[in-house]
Amino acid sequence: MRGGSRLRWNKISDKFNSMFNVAHQGSYLFKYLSLSLSRLQHASFYLIFPCALTIVPLKFAKILKKGMNISI
Repeated sequence: MRGGSRLRWNKISDKFNSMFNVAHQGSYLFKYLSLSLSRLQHASFYLIFPCALTIVPLKFAKILKKGMNISI
C-alpha cells in the first residue's frame, strides 16, 4: 500500500509541476502580449471585429432557425 500511495503522490506532484511550468510560461507570454498589445490593438480590432460581425449573426440565425423548427 505504501508504494501505491507514493506512486499516486508522484503523479500529483508531477501534475502540479507541469501546471506551474505552464503558468510560468504563461506569465512570460502575458508580459509579451501586454507589451505588443498596444502595437497590435488597432490591427487586431480591424481583423477581429468584422469576423465577429459575420460569425455571430450566422450562429444566432442557426439558433433561431432551430427554435422555429421546434415551435412549428
